[in-house]
Amino acid sequence: MTLLIFFIAVLLSTVNSFACHIIDIGPEHRTFKISEYDMMELIKERAKAIDWNEEVKKAREHLKEYKSPLCVTLPPATKHRIRYFVPVFTLNFDIKDAYGNVIYKKGTRYNVLDLIPEPVSKAREIVVFDVNDKEQIKFVKKLLQKKDKVFTLLANCNAVLKDIVKAMKQLHARIYFVDERAVRRLGLEAVPSVVTYSVINGKRAFKIEEFGKDDISTLAGEKK
Repeated sequence: MTLLIFFIAVLLSTVNSFACHIIDIGPEHRTFKISEYDMMELIKERAKAIDWNEEVKKAREHLKEYKSPLCVTLPPATKHRIRYFVPVFTLNFDIKDAYGNVIYKKGTRYNVLDLIPEPVSKAREIVVFDVNDKEQIKFVKKLLQKKDKVFTLLANCNAVLKDIVKAMKQLHARIYFVDERAVRRLGLEAVPSVVTYSVINGKRAFKIEEFGKDDISTLAGEKK
């Protein structure tokens, strides 16, 4: 107990010793008031100077002319033609499960359609067309009357967003840009094309039917 009291006494005397030597020497340098802008006030000030109605108008006009940088422009079909495309691809990497086990090795070749249930493939039709061509719009509208099909519509890349929006209103359906991946995976070469499921030489394949200008008019119900 005596030893504890001794240590406390030494500690207090040390603190008092330091306190005795603390003096106020005043400011070492000149000080200045902070002159920087309040960033929030600066943002408000800049925002007030902007004509937001004009900016929104410009953004909308810019959006109307938008075109996907990945989209592809396909040439118009010159005649009626039917082709078959077997979508076989080669893996360029290993596919592993959650435990790191290799399910499919790099270099494995596979048919995409073998991975999709046949009823799903049979029920779907993919239509690639020019949304700026009135005859093709009528042609697609005729196709959409098939109630037993699920359609995916792809627009040729000579169109911009405002053209696609206009066509969607006419057809009451969603339309997407056709891109390089779609062209490669579906074997597309021209528009308009209708892609459906088929079997050729025992292999599941895409049946690609291209339509020339005369075919479109006939199928659209405007044969002269």
